[in-house]
Amino acid sequence: MCLPNEVVVEVVYVLEKVYRVKNDEICDTLLELFKYDNIDVNDIEILEEALILFGKRRLDFVDTLLYAYNKVKGYQVYTFDKKLNKVLEE
Repeated sequence: MCLPNEVVVEVVYVLEKVYRVKNDEICDTLLELFKYDNIDVNDIEILEEALILFGKRRLDFVDTLLYAYNKVKGYQVYTFDKKLNKVLEE
């Protein structure tokens, strides 16, 4: 089964906002889930980096994905989000 990043974003949103699961629990659980052989995700390096930051900081998951694209792939990220800009500058 292949899970696109957009599906992972939706899963994180529902777990966090609807079920009130803590960020670090979401991070740990999804990282464990992605280790299963029958589950594939697009850009595992991006998702791992994003989930690790999501588990540590109070940022939206989409923002941590943008951070991960910048850090892992070197993509330039432009944003008005002050929290994200601060993390990108670290």
